[in-house]
Amino acid sequence: MIMRNVLIFILIILNYFEILFSKTLPDNYHYDTEQNILSISGIVDNNLYNLDSIKTIYLNFEESNWFQLLANNRPTEKDLTATLIYDGVTYNGVGVRFRGETSYMMTVMSQKKSFNISIDFSDSNQRLAGYKTLNLNNCFQDPSFMKEVLFHYLINEYIPAPKANFVKLVINGQNWGLYSNVQQINKKYYSEWFLDNQGTSWRAKFPDTSTAKQPGQPNFGAGFCSLNYLGDDPLIYTRYYTLKSTTMESPWDNLVNACYKLSILPIELMYDSLQYYIDVDRSLWHIACENVFTDEDGYINKGGSDYYAYYDDATGRIHPIEYDGNSTFLINKINQSIFFRETDKKYILINRLLSNPALKQRYIAHIRTILKNTLIEGKINPLIDKFKSLIENEVINDNKKIYSYQQFLNSINELKNFVKNRRSFILNVPMIVSNPPTITEVKHISRNGINLNLSANEPITIQAKVQSESGIKSVFLYLGTSLSGTFKKVELLDDGLNSDNEPNDGIYAITIPGFPAGTYIRYYIEAISNNNFFTSAYSPEKAEHNVYLLLVENKVEQNPDVVINELMAANTKTVADPQGQYDDWIELFNRSLKDVDLAGMYLSDKIDNPKKWKFPTNTILKAGEYLIVWADENSKDTPGLHTNFKLSADGECLLLVNKDEHSNTILDSVNFGLQDKDISYGRYPNGFGNFYKMNPTPGAYNENYLSIEYFNLLSNFQLMEIFPNPADKDLNVHIKTDKVGICNIEIYNLLGQLIHSHSLHTFPESTTQYNWNRSDFSGYKVQPGTYLIKFEFMGKILTKVLILL
Repeated sequence: MIMRNVLIFILIILNYFEILFSKTLPDNYHYDTEQNILSISGIVDNNLYNLDSIKTIYLNFEESNWFQLLANNRPTEKDLTATLIYDGVTYNGVGVRFRGETSYMMTVMSQKKSFNISIDFSDSNQRLAGYKTLNLNNCFQDPSFMKEVLFHYLINEYIPAPKANFVKLVINGQNWGLYSNVQQINKKYYSEWFLDNQGTSWRAKFPDTSTAKQPGQPNFGAGFCSLNYLGDDPLIYTRYYTLKSTTMESPWDNLVNACYKLSILPIELMYDSLQYYIDVDRSLWHIACENVFTDEDGYINKGGSDYYAYYDDATGRIHPIEYDGNSTFLINKINQSIFFRETDKKYILINRLLSNPALKQRYIAHIRTILKNTLIEGKINPLIDKFKSLIENEVINDNKKIYSYQQFLNSINELKNFVKNRRSFILNVPMIVSNPPTITEVKHISRNGINLNLSANEPITIQAKVQSESGIKSVFLYLGTSLSGTFKKVELLDDGLNSDNEPNDGIYAITIPGFPAGTYIRYYIEAISNNNFFTSAYSPEKAEHNVYLLLVENKVEQNPDVVINELMAANTKTVADPQGQYDDWIELFNRSLKDVDLAGMYLSDKIDNPKKWKFPTNTILKAGEYLIVWADENSKDTPGLHTNFKLSADGECLLLVNKDEHSNTILDSVNFGLQDKDISYGRYPNGFGNFYKMNPTPGAYNENYLSIEYFNLLSNFQLMEIFPNPADKDLNVHIKTDKVGICNIEIYNLLGQLIHSHSLHTFPESTTQYNWNRSDFSGYKVQPGTYLIKFEFMGKILTKVLILL
């Protein structure tokens, strides 16, 4: 029992970040364990949005006059049903319609229209590579065919941008040519970029039903849907923004409030106060990306067309979202000022933010980072050449393309000229070439050591080495205590009195009080030179959505009386709650000989929010008894215990947390993966063993298990035993299979190093035995501790934990 609890403790500590990141962080959140940096940037998709090949999408309509039907349906955006084939898989009943406005209206003489394809049109559960919507764009205003793909690929290092690649479209057997395939902005998109996709999404354009839209006039307008304050009445905003999705009762109030704060807060509070309503730093990155690459269809030009606004419910803030990238890399805008729209109050986001001198320098620092890492001939030109090589034959064979092959070749050269000349122009801006400070040797120091996680409530010192030829005006720490959201700003000093070593030695530091267990601390450094511009620099340089991250570790109970014994995250018919609903459930078991009062304890599915749901008073779990808690977000005054969260059938972490006030002691936890319908996940042996998939026994003893490992190996393994475990010297393995073959056995330490391997011949009619002791581990000095043992047979792999005493 002691060794088992030690193992649980070890694994929880080793996998803290793994548990959180693998189950709860969005796809585009990345944690670098060596540098302690959490970054938010797009990832390369090797499936639907693969950039190394061109896949073909086949659409088949039953109607021979499908083109005319789609044209007739365009005003109402009604879908026409079709069959889609992609990568050898057939998707029946997809919905197809024409999409786009200028790309449709300005191509009257061409059949090369843009398409919206709803994979889930007839079947709400149908997905293509996990996606339910495809947007195929006809590359209008882009003879290179690649601007949108290139632009989104480059800027998703800094801001949320849709994935995009190239596809070939064949309709009813006829080649319809090359298209850019651009990700739909919907809940799946937001779940890839934000901790919560339950917010509100608007497209900044007049709704088709808007009374503000004049006949023959465009359905956008600077000064209206540019985050301008139009008054307190939400109905006014419904005329200028198109609501795309929401889960909130009064979504427009959040937009109105953000616009109001942007318009009335004093310039000097454009960061400190506005950050609670609008993500100020991401807005600056957004403006910088659009400006550097001269985006004509976005906030900085049309001021209300082809950008989205997203209210992130997790942080209570509005974010601008990039949308349309085909009108970029414009030769006629190479000399566009990086301060474009700065004095135009219709473009209020640019006007107000750049009116603040410190935010203007932050904006300049972001452009400097883009120049350093992205707007470089050595980076972009090879990408252009790669895309040209990939798509050129498809361009040649595209008989419906809007532009000629010669225009395609000319546009490739224009793209390369743009990169060269745009970079040259920006590098002539005095603020850009003004030398910024350098920030190095950023670290946090605690009693545990340098750049290590913290214990609860212990002070932490943060240091950075900062240098500048013109001297340092000031150095600031931006500190956040969650995985996203706002920051507090405090000054770091170099006076020898703030844990900064010697006075004036370039080491700036501050010591701050400790934080409760379970807190995730994000921070970054801002340094300001003492020159004419007060030039700024940041570490990490892509702050504030790249940050240093550390964890205040939770305490872990060694031998709790009450444990999580069983759970079900996909209950469709197994057991109903007191209201007759088949909801997720959690079973607790009191394995002690005494009654336990659960009042004041917590259940949670978030490590960074361990006190998510609190047990009510008079919740007594008697010795040896079970308790069912319904995880159904129905914590109102109804019979039974109902949490304020649900369990994810895709997998997540579940915590049982003690009632201590000043720290978060984890009594028990389970990290589970993908769950099957009406199959539970529970301990075997009951109350003490590991977790397995099993036939559900809610409120009763767990009698057997149906582990995924067991089922995967059932056709090969008839017997698998390891004993003793924990082991002192000798270790025994018994294996019996249903086939003749070779079983490979490997043992690894927790650093992933292979320390022993052996191969066994197995036979179905007999049990194969293997015995060894520590002397068999040649070349490796075996220490007491935790190891992983892996068995591989007939392509199946099983891993077990091994304890050596």
